[in-house]
Amino acid sequence: MSSGYELTQAFLEARKEEAAKELERLAPEDVAAFFENVPAKIAAGVFEKMISWQASRCILHMKPETAAGMMAAIKAPASTTLLRLLPQENKDRIFEKLPALKNKSVKKLLAYPEEMIGAWMNPLVATVPETSSVEESLKYAGRFGNSLGHYIYATKREGTYTGIVMLADLFQAKKRVLIADLLSHEFNPLLDRATLESARFLSEWNDFKRLPVVNRKNHLLGELSHASLCAALSLDPAEAASENIGSLVAQFGEVYFNSLGEMVNFLVETNVFADEKPRQEKKS
Repeated sequence: MSSGYELTQAFLEARKEEAAKELERLAPEDVAAFFENVPAKIAAGVFEKMISWQASRCILHMKPETAAGMMAAIKAPASTTLLRLLPQENKDRIFEKLPALKNKSVKKLLAYPEEMIGAWMNPLVATVPETSSVEESLKYAGRFGNSLGHYIYATKREGTYTGIVMLADLFQAKKRVLIADLLSHEFNPLLDRATLESARFLSEWNDFKRLPVVNRKNHLLGELSHASLCAALSLDPAEAASENIGSLVAQFGEVYFNSLGEMVNFLVETNVFADEKPRQEKKS
């Protein structure tokens, strides 16, 4: 690999927004050709920062396998937005190359009208049955890596939403404690067919970056992030936060919570949750 290529790749990773603005000035076919040699994960980071209609024009000139690889690396709400802007023929070609799970989640979002919460939710969230133990839940949550928030969702076996569990509570609880004993009910879930505008001024955004989304039967479908809400309504996240008098969690939580997935994996790998040994009383 040439040093020039490595330098370009490093720039795309470190300065995504600046790279996106520069690429928007170029012909779509040239941008598409350029990204044929860029790893999908890096390309996804840049495309998420581009103006949607500009990005979609570039995707039209990509090979279906290249576009699909990048779409697989873009979060579901953002990839859905780009796909909405493509002709059906191009959508179909990309769907043929998408991984099955991503294919299913994106098609699910495309079925909702754009103004509904369901169209912008992330369907791939950390969810555990309320009958799971702390040990089981932490091992499962660790699979989500850096996409893990500071809480996970709990449901009944049939998928009915029952509440959230703070990771801080999981870290402190004994491994055999059940999730049902740690449930918190900090907010009411959002309805998938409610309008985005109806969620704009919810006070819950002051303290939580993501809210659960359910259907009319209260089955958990995913979550809506405040960032996705702002993108859908063309709001500036900073202004939206000031409208809701954003808390310290909303302003600074991302830096800390991005590493929670790594923390969970570390604790599991280092066997922190091994059987607790009974303490022996000191002989007098």
